[in-house]
Amino acid sequence: MLKKIGYGVGLFIVVLLAALASHYLFGLATGTRFNETQWAAAGAWFGGVMTFGAVAVALYQSNQAKERAERESRDSNQRNLNERLLHQEALARAEDRLAVAGMDVADAGLK
Repeated sequence: MLKKIGYGVGLFIVVLLAALASHYLFGLATGTRFNETQWAAAGAWFGGVMTFGAVAVALYQSNQAKERAERESRDSNQRNLNERLLHQEALARAEDRLAVAGMDVADAGLK
């Protein structure tokens, strides 16, 4: 879990550094500087991109949870089927033993 958090923090830092580098390069290339309105627009775009990323991560995690639940359900159904078959085999063997024992008792009574 801490490893995933570390990757998230590292990704955030990389995105932040990329944004700062692009701002510096934009100012260097055009000779202009951002004013308040431009910073507000940049903040809105950054917020939108981060919101999209959060939704993408949430959808990915919910899909993973759904797949895991389906896999566990299939495994559980298979285990139940195996247990049922083992129980039926054991019951059939017990009935065979009972039938053989019953025949032995009946044969003993006839003699």
